[in-house]
Amino acid sequence: MPFLYCGLLASSNIPAFQFLTTRHDASWLSTMMHMFNRDVQMCNGGRSVTVCYLVIDFFALIHAVLWAFNNMDLIEYLCVSYNVLTENVAAQRLRQITFISL
Repeated sequence: MPFLYCGLLASSNIPAFQFLTTRHDASWLSTMMHMFNRDVQMCNGGRSVTVCYLVIDFFALIHAVLWAFNNMDLIEYLCVSYNVLTENVAAQRLRQITFISL
């Protein structure tokens, strides 16, 4: 079954990337998202952007997104999320994290 993947930046509701695929394994999805990050850096003077919002369904997708955009695994993400909720994260750090919504 094909699913649409889409990432939004904080400054607009226009997708930074989107694609339809029937492949849902973490390694392939992570590769696609890493390619997006690499292309952005090539076109943006070496600077990356933070995709601030993704909606996903499956654990493999969660893992792929966390690794591609935050360079962290699920445990690290849960710790950061807890720190955000308890207000132990600086505002500057918040702008560098991609958050996941199920």
